[in-house]
Amino acid sequence: MAKTYTAAGSATAGDVYTASAHNVIVTDVNNLIVPPAVRVVRTTDLTSYTNLAAISWSTTAAYDTDGMFSSGSPTILTVQTAGLYLVSFRVFASGSATITRILARIAKNGTGLEWMECPVVSSGTESSTVLTTVRSFAQGDTISATVQFVGGSAYVINGASGDVDDQSALTATWIGRTS
Repeated sequence: MAKTYTAAGSATAGDVYTASAHNVIVTDVNNLIVPPAVRVVRTTDLTSYTNLAAISWSTTAAYDTDGMFSSGSPTILTVQTAGLYLVSFRVFASGSATITRILARIAKNGTGLEWMECPVVSSGTESSTVLTTVRSFAQGDTISATVQFVGGSAYVINGASGDVDDQSALTATWIGRTS
């Protein structure tokens, strides 16, 4: 269920402490104790990846405290609680020929929000990068991730069932209200 906020207001001498003000305070404290957060991963390789296609995540989130991931829409996270979020996209990828650059992108509502270009520094057929941003999201906004490769061919977004260090992943963690 989505959360909404109302202003708690300023208390002055003689004011009555209302249930509404109490609920706002309790909601904020609960969000600080267990923030709305999600982590989705690739537990298997996503083969034949097409440049700039939204990445499809595995059918179960590693954790999801606010119902942001649905296996029925495995390429997006849907924000349930408005506010500021720390969003991080970690991609491990490979190709059958030399990749010269990889561009990781985070999108809000399908539109590019942040991107980072990274030269390939390993063997030339594998690459990894991490892209992180803090942004404001409204309830119902979506978050997705894409990759664009330069050079190479037959791209694969790598996943690993047992080794979390080799999994491509997308995380979003609420860090506070915007007002």
